[in-house]
Amino acid sequence: MPGHGHAAIKAMQARQKKYAAMGKTFEADQYLLSDPLDTSQYLSVQFFTDNAINPCLESTYEFLEHVVNSIRHLHHDIQPLKIFHFGGDEVAHGAWTKSPACKILAQKLGLNFSSPSIVKDLKEYFVRQVAEVSHRYCLDLGAWEDGVLGVKDTPYNRTYLKNKNVYAYAWDNVWEWGQGDRAYKLANAGYKVVLTQATHLYFDHPYEPDPEERGYYWAPRFIDTRKTFGFMPDDVYANADFTRMGEPIVDLCKEMYKGKCVPLKKPQNIAGMAGALWSETVRTPSQLQSMIYPRLLALAERAWHKGCFEHEIDKARRERVRKLEWEVFANSLGYKELARLDKMNIDYHIPVPGARIINQQLQVNSAVPGLPIQYSMDDGLTWSDVRDGIPVGERVVLGTRSADRRRLSRRVEIQA
Repeated sequence: MPGHGHAAIKAMQARQKKYAAMGKTFEADQYLLSDPLDTSQYLSVQFFTDNAINPCLESTYEFLEHVVNSIRHLHHDIQPLKIFHFGGDEVAHGAWTKSPACKILAQKLGLNFSSPSIVKDLKEYFVRQVAEVSHRYCLDLGAWEDGVLGVKDTPYNRTYLKNKNVYAYAWDNVWEWGQGDRAYKLANAGYKVVLTQATHLYFDHPYEPDPEERGYYWAPRFIDTRKTFGFMPDDVYANADFTRMGEPIVDLCKEMYKGKCVPLKKPQNIAGMAGALWSETVRTPSQLQSMIYPRLLALAERAWHKGCFEHEIDKARRERVRKLEWEVFANSLGYKELARLDKMNIDYHIPVPGARIINQQLQVNSAVPGLPIQYSMDDGLTWSDVRDGIPVGERVVLGTRSADRRRLSRRVEIQA
């Protein structure tokens, strides 16, 4: 909230109609999240025209208080709730700009309702109210980075948010969009930052840049396990490798950001790391597990252990050391960890094999050593393990087996 609120908005509209038909006016309007007279027109990133909870209604905060209190009560006897994450991201441009209720509130707050910044101004008011309610229940606050950023990406004044800690999940670091410094801006402003960079830690992106692979490609074109493993949490800018179009980034701060990389002044405010999986493209438990694993193991490695490559200042040497450390990690996956996941019935992602035919002999490799690679000469009816220098015909179908041989990767075809 307040964006991504479509389901709640519609549910409360239905509730309002139900109680209004019963003549219960107070109950009908008690938790309403939308201004009935609002004629604002907007379109969210997900193509919703009505998903922004109205911050100018008292009923919105009645709803908020009810939700916070209910969730807190739900956790009370199990694991007491400590953080309330309200979201705060992706409020569409144009929301609330034709809401009479917001015009009245803007006048009361001394805001210019005609200003281009009015949506951000009203959102900041909303966030302060969320902070007030959550603080009343002794909770810390969590938000996506844009949930606590105002005009020109300026962090909200931290002193207005009464919570002891406010966690900002930094995600929108597509390098060429010029927002890769948000994590450090927020840390310097007193927020506890959780690194969730979309270029390396968004597990709803494909493992490979192939249209057959499941996932989005709006941040990078792909995020394989190796890329997550190579993320450097202690130097966000050093992770800038390629643009979305695959163009190499040689020196982000000198070239693309023109010497304006915000330095990290308060490293103690980097709270940790997180991976993210948005599940609208996920249809089965198996697909869910495949998108998470084994990338989650690489994320855990980086979150809990600083690699030797992270200490290297020279870029060429850093890449050599990172390659060596990845080879050790990849072998641990293939020869040990993936077998453990098999025993837990976790359908981790199986990388497709690399292959070529030289002088009618098949040569293969795998991103994860130790996994069996098989070939078929009859379009998948029968399968055999690949052996060195095996002779093949003009066409062969290949796949990688899971460590327990129960599952097969996406099949690939190669022709001589």
